[in-house]
Amino acid sequence: MDIGVLEYGLLGLVFAIVMALIELLRFVITKYSKNGNNGSSKKNSEQDVQLAVFATQLAEIKDNHLVHINSELAKNRKDHEFMATKLTSIDTKIGFLIDNK
Repeated sequence: MDIGVLEYGLLGLVFAIVMALIELLRFVITKYSKNGNNGSSKKNSEQDVQLAVFATQLAEIKDNHLVHINSELAKNRKDHEFMATKLTSIDTKIGFLIDNK
């Protein structure tokens, strides 16, 4: 499966959205952890735990996308190196045939 420019763009967009959500969660967690002791600390701590779990899940999704992108890039690089080797071999054979005529 060859991954094209459109797929890279879509993966980049997903990556950007996930990163934005992680930054938003960090902001919300920081904001509520500073202002959390107004009588509802149990509620805030439960929300902090939920937000931390959600942030962890988003980080895992981001990591999975990065692993997928890196594996596709490595596969494409290997395919390109193989084709370059084949083309070099063909070029050498053509040069040998031309020199022997």
